[in-house]
Amino acid sequence: MDDRPDDQDRFVLTRPADVVAVLRELGRRPELLNAYFNQGRESLDTAIVAVDDEAGEVELACGSDMAASRRALQAEGIVVTTRENTATVRFRLERLWVVSRDHGPAFRAAVPQSVYRLQRRAYFRVPVPESSPAVCRLPGGGEQAYTFKATDLSLGGVGIIDATEAVPLRIRDVIEGCVLELPGRESLVMDLEVHNISRHLLRDGSVGRRIGLAFRNLSARGRAVLQGYLQGIQGA
Repeated sequence: MDDRPDDQDRFVLTRPADVVAVLRELGRRPELLNAYFNQGRESLDTAIVAVDDEAGEVELACGSDMAASRRALQAEGIVVTTRENTATVRFRLERLWVVSRDHGPAFRAAVPQSVYRLQRRAYFRVPVPESSPAVCRLPGGGEQAYTFKATDLSLGGVGIIDATEAVPLRIRDVIEGCVLELPGRESLVMDLEVHNISRHLLRDGSVGRRIGLAFRNLSARGRAVLQGYLQGIQGA
């Protein structure tokens, strides 16, 4: 069984902090994980018990099927799949080993080098918190640029509030060379297409516009950076 589809590389997280964040989120509930081994012919149910990012290890429950657990220990690799909210998560663990705990034995493995995470509602919008704001910059004429705080983000686009209605935009307009600034991460450059414009009531009682902008030509690297930021604000 492959650990991820070959055509879905843009949904693969490889930054260690992002990988650990996904594992911690799975262990927080905890989510039921399906672990496949022996080329997918066998499986067992497990769950993440702890993530030790200093040691670079993840701990999992052994499961109730002890015979399957023993065979999993002999396998060269384990492919783990589950669902986190509306996302499909998949990763590969190398060889497992057993550790003793007060509640009984548990599996340990090295933290995976990557995690595949696909949001099934491909472009599920995440509100952007004030504590971790993202800024969207749209070029104007000449040296002019328009700056907006992002209200929500997804892998497909960004929502902004135009309080003054100063930006001359219409649906299907394409704005080239826009910049999305994410706190603590590199800035992303892409073109944006106006998908929707709606009236928006501001906090002071005045009326502005909410503008929904879709990403165009966002690179695979940019998608990975954005995915990591979304993971961070969802797990905060």
